[in-house]
Amino acid sequence: MLRIAVFVNAARMKLLHRGARPVILLSPPLVVIWEMTQACDLKCMHCRASAQPHRHALELSAAEAFNLVDQVANMRVPMFVLTGGDPLKRPDLQAIVQYARRRSVKTSLTPSATPLFTFARDSSTPEQSSSLPVHE
Repeated sequence: MLRIAVFVNAARMKLLHRGARPVILLSPPLVVIWEMTQACDLKCMHCRASAQPHRHALELSAAEAFNLVDQVANMRVPMFVLTGGDPLKRPDLQAIVQYARRRSVKTSLTPSATPLFTFARDSSTPEQSSSLPVHE
C-alpha cells in the first residue's frame, strides 16, 4: 500500500527513510504531484515521464488511486496535481477527479497538448471531451 506521508516526510526532513520507524508529519505539504501514467501520444525530449503509447502495467489501479486521494484529503493538502505522461490517457481519470472533488481535494490537471485536449474557440477555458468538472 502506498503511504504518501512517508514520502513527504522523507523529502521534507531530507532523510532517506529506511526501516519501520514511523515519521510524524508536522505539517502537510503545499502540493502533491502525482505522475499518474506514463502513457502519452507525444515523446517530448524535455519530459521526464518516459512516455510510451500505453499505460504501464505497474501504474496505480483505480482503487489505489482512490486510496491516494483519501490520503491527500486526510492531510488537507491545498493542491493535488494530476500529471503524467498524459493523464487523459487514463480511462478512470474522470472518476478519480470526481472522487477527489467529493473529498474536497482541490485538483489540478496537466494534460498533454494532443487531440484528447483542445481549447474552446469561444473562450480561454480548456474543454475536454470527457466533461471533467471544473473548479471555479
